[in-house]
Amino acid sequence: MQSQKIVFRRITKPKGKDFERLWKIYEECFPIRDERETKKHLEENANAHSFSERGRYVDNFFMSVSVNGKLAGGAIFDYVEGKICGRRTGFGTGFYIFISKEHRGKGLGRLMQEKHIKVLKDAAAKRGSSLDTIIYELNDPQRMKPGEAKKDDAVIRPEERLEFFSHFGFRKVAFDYVQPQLTEKSKPYEGLMLCILPLRNDFQKEMPAEYLKQLLWLYISGFSGIPGSNVNGYRDPDTDKAYLRMKRRLERMKRLRLPPLTRTLL
Repeated sequence: MQSQKIVFRRITKPKGKDFERLWKIYEECFPIRDERETKKHLEENANAHSFSERGRYVDNFFMSVSVNGKLAGGAIFDYVEGKICGRRTGFGTGFYIFISKEHRGKGLGRLMQEKHIKVLKDAAAKRGSSLDTIIYELNDPQRMKPGEAKKDDAVIRPEERLEFFSHFGFRKVAFDYVQPQLTEKSKPYEGLMLCILPLRNDFQKEMPAEYLKQLLWLYISGFSGIPGSNVNGYRDPDTDKAYLRMKRRLERMKRLRLPPLTRTLL
């Protein structure tokens, strides 16, 4: 990739040829409908904006990467800031990294992830805050059902995904994470693991359970569109059954181990 011109850009207009090209790459990378967002959601992410509500500050990012002037992929992620354990702090959330077939296997995904991390650090620094961690929900080979694992192989082998994130220092949170209900018709999902990139020195091998409980409250507050469980269009985690179950378990714990992701491959 060193001999080619690689350019990263924040997408701020959800229309035009560039956006349509990115949407096609995204569809190509996530052929299974349940594994991707709708085009409408990507348009909302592309309409770059930041906002504050209910004690949270959020900045949405939709980044593209081009090689020699041709769009080759992108990433979708957020910077979130709020009070955790009495301290105003920031964390990043990663949702998707997608690279076109012709550019895969050449290190572009790693460059995109490096850019993702830098953008989040810059967003925190701009607000005079610190970036404690970056969190991802990843399919967990040990918790997924056989049929789900087969579908996942159509996107990327779970082992390859874990190796990718392990390269950047992400670690698994030793806790049975449950993704809350995301749509009216869906149910909470237990086939995921929560992994984090620990950027605080004291989070390298473990983290306080109370910290994760409060971080999850801020994170889940960003999920929207569930009738009976939202405030001004955003989720109220304290009315969400999945979050309440996790909250009660975390309140019985003191600290959580953060083992390397590669251990899940054994």
